[in-house]
Amino acid sequence: MLKKIFIFYLISGFISVTKSEEIDLRNYEIRRISQNGEDGVLEKIFQLIGTTNKYYVEFGAGDGNAGSNVKWLREKYEWRGLLLDGACYSSLNTLTDSSDINLHKEFVTAENICELFEKYGVPQEFDLISIDIDGNDFYVWRALNKKYKPRVVVIEYNPNFNFIEDKVTKYNPEANWDYSAYFGASILALFKLGRTLGYSLIYAESTGNNLFFVHDDILKKSKVKFKDMNNIAKIYKPVLQDVVINLPARNSVYKEEYCKILLQWIEDIEKKYNICFQRHGLIIKKFLNFQTVVENFISSEDVLG
Repeated sequence: MLKKIFIFYLISGFISVTKSEEIDLRNYEIRRISQNGEDGVLEKIFQLIGTTNKYYVEFGAGDGNAGSNVKWLREKYEWRGLLLDGACYSSLNTLTDSSDINLHKEFVTAENICELFEKYGVPQEFDLISIDIDGNDFYVWRALNKKYKPRVVVIEYNPNFNFIEDKVTKYNPEANWDYSAYFGASILALFKLGRTLGYSLIYAESTGNNLFFVHDDILKKSKVKFKDMNNIAKIYKPVLQDVVINLPARNSVYKEEYCKILLQWIEDIEKKYNICFQRHGLIIKKFLNFQTVVENFISSEDVLG
């Protein structure tokens, strides 16, 4: 009898430990098609919480291929969904729609997002939304909550602000990214929005580009626990660009002068050889503009009340 009781508690303890295991999504970052490690992270998330209709929405999706957060799901796991982009540039830089992958040229705003979903037949509940429009991401996600409920949200954040800075751009329905640091919202602002909408922050991919949220109802039902969930101080990733170009801290006078010299050198080389060092040029421009644009941000509290 005692042996049976011991075995019972041993098994119960094992089940308890297994259920309370925290998943560290850093171990699953894999880039197959996505810009960074989003493919592997999303793959793991849906392995754990399961799928319903395997429906996604992604905007801005570009041409629906390069850097897409959903293409791997479409090609490997037969997902389907809606792709939106204000330009829809193909590899030949020509404006195009593509019925093959349900890609449409639409400029997304907080006012029209629900209308666009109705226009293209998006179900009210679906598995995944990926938001990357370099500007009004915060406001568009907020507007969706009136009618639509994605189970998982991937959204770009502005890593130039740390985890204690509550910052979001002022809403402008005509906003277009000008390659400066004036875009999107900080991790704290998006965390507050997520909690307001009933989502938990579970991860930030390692380059400091995208945040991952899962609806609380799904987490409760699946009993899945992610490492550091809703702990923004531990989830936050500093902007990787500073590491890439190996410069001093962002408030350094030396860094600013170095950036100006390096940017001029890049522009001279581009003109002379008719080539483009777009990535590093944009990184430097973003830093140089940061101090001048930071005062234009507002707090999420001003929006959420």
